[in-house]
Amino acid sequence: MARAQQSQSLPIPIIKGDKSSADVDYRDNLLTNMFGVVKDIKGAKGYIMSHYGLDTLATGKGRDRGANWNERLRVHYRASGDRLISVNQDGTVVDQGYIGGFKQTSMPYSFNTQGILSDGRFFLHNGASLSEITDPDLGTPIDAVWIDGYYFMTDGEYLFHTNIADETKIDPLTFATAEFSPDPTLGLGTTQDNKVIVFGRYTTEYFQNIASENFAFTRLSNRALKVGIVGTHAKCELAGQWFIM
Repeated sequence: MARAQQSQSLPIPIIKGDKSSADVDYRDNLLTNMFGVVKDIKGAKGYIMSHYGLDTLATGKGRDRGANWNERLRVHYRASGDRLISVNQDGTVVDQGYIGGFKQTSMPYSFNTQGILSDGRFFLHNGASLSEITDPDLGTPIDAVWIDGYYFMTDGEYLFHTNIADETKIDPLTFATAEFSPDPTLGLGTTQDNKVIVFGRYTTEYFQNIASENFAFTRLSNRALKVGIVGTHAKCELAGQWFIM
């Protein structure tokens, strides 16, 4: 007759995660939307809790790839999976159209449109319909901002912008490059005093609109910095300041 063996338990440090890989000996892997509380309670060293205030509002169309509240159009847009959606206050979701891609998006907006930069493709939503910009001079942009009537973009090497009179057009002469260092351009931002920040891999430069012919901006040589970012979205503006990695 076989005798049942006494079961044994193996403690898992769930409040600090449990994940290993070939690259590291140990790596924290906290549960999504939860955090660990280190506190002796009922024989355990801690417990996990949901973040305060989180609640389910709506279900999208796939992986969340970026969002933006468009103050001009009064619409909350999200890149969800390969679709652009809008989310209403009551949680209802409206599918605005196909944008493709799977990486994080850039979502600047102008007085008239919401821009969506999705894996090298540029779309505009005017509040009623979505359209892709197919100008042959667009190339494959990786990041975009809106400033002074222009959608200002970079493809990693060149800087360029849309036509001041037509957001769907790009003049082949409206191209420039960052000049402080030959490192690749990875991302863009804007300052509180209305300058464009050009983040390189190892440098940061600033450009100002002077309404010049062709490329409307000029580089501010006295504001260049010897610090850059590790990736296009390794930057965040918070309370008027930029934080970078």
